[in-house]
Amino acid sequence: MSIPSPTPIVRLCDPLHGEEYVARALDVKVKTLQAWRTRGGGPPFVRVGRLVRYRDEDLRQWIESRLVTSTSETPR
Repeated sequence: MSIPSPTPIVRLCDPLHGEEYVARALDVKVKTLQAWRTRGGGPPFVRVGRLVRYRDEDLRQWIESRLVTSTSETPR
């Protein structure tokens, strides 16, 4: 008889991504992400002490919110 492996009860959270990763994924400069954080309008972020991190789900939702079907349309 084999002993089943333990199953995690609670999943802590999705992986958090740093500025460099997100900038590369969005094809923008890190400075652009920093400006968006100051002015608003960029993807939501998490502060972990002095570090800035981004969650996968927040990035997906932000990208979806920017989806348009023509150049005359403004993002939602």
